[in-house]
Amino acid sequence: MAQFQRTNDDLTDGHPVDEHSLDLDTEALDIDALDIDATISLASLRILVAEAKPRDRNLLLQLLRQLGYNAPAVDNGDAVLDALQTADYDVIFMALEMSPRDGLATARSIRQTIPASHQPYLIALAMQPDQQPSCRAAGISSYLRRPIALLELQGVLQAAAQYRLQRPDLQRLRLADLEVQRAGGRNAQTPKQTPEPFLPDSAHSSLDPCALEVLRQIAGESAEDFVAEMIDSYLQEIPHLVAGMTGAIAQANFADIVRHTHSIKSMSAALGATQLAEHCQQIEILAHHPKEQDSTLRIVAALQRSLNAELEEVCEALKAARPTV
Repeated sequence: MAQFQRTNDDLTDGHPVDEHSLDLDTEALDIDALDIDATISLASLRILVAEAKPRDRNLLLQLLRQLGYNAPAVDNGDAVLDALQTADYDVIFMALEMSPRDGLATARSIRQTIPASHQPYLIALAMQPDQQPSCRAAGISSYLRRPIALLELQGVLQAAAQYRLQRPDLQRLRLADLEVQRAGGRNAQTPKQTPEPFLPDSAHSSLDPCALEVLRQIAGESAEDFVAEMIDSYLQEIPHLVAGMTGAIAQANFADIVRHTHSIKSMSAALGATQLAEHCQQIEILAHHPKEQDSTLRIVAALQRSLNAELEEVCEALKAARPTV
């Protein structure tokens, strides 16, 4: 299988989330503690929803509640900027069509006025393919298509949690907390160990078991039912997305290639298929910026064949990992 270069899921030029772009003191960090931090970061994300359409706003809020988040909501860009004056938010879901200040203008204001240590992860709602350059220029971090799938929502939240861990203010807090633990201070706490979920040995090369455990922790008492539902949803939706991607390649429709690949990427990342998600990212990048249409299509088609084989492995691993409910 072809090797892929790892990239990030960020759309921005001025506000990357790649770990190599931040001044992280990696030698001073405790890797085990960071793994625990990743779970804590996801569970404690502070989220704001900015959507002018009541129906779409209520639907997103309902999906977030299913994932364990109770987020406030506003209906315009000015209200977003007002909210940021009184509270810090890690993630802002933002519709592009709002009045009086739209999503792009709001994103630009956030990137220009909010200190780097408090920059939120900005997710555009219902971004159209032709809006991608303007979203990148405004500082949008990622996007969700409509209708919003729960697994795609979980995937972008995981990306936001990783971004949050790389922020300089939180890095300093983690380092300070680790020093207290090492010194045996009065308030030192032993991090809660994440239970090891059941996964067959053959699944470990395809799935990160920690991702399913995060879903369990979010769902609480209904964890097994929730994980089973997420896996079933993935197994039902993936064939349609693959068929759509295949058709888009045949029709040289780069916008649809991006759209279907983005969905496969987000849904796969949410269930721990991180390597597959990285491979999807490579296809998405190529389709976003085709240098020469025919040659790009040949490369994308070849990558999709490798991707399909990897998807079969992931689906089998998920079937084996699915809780019996």
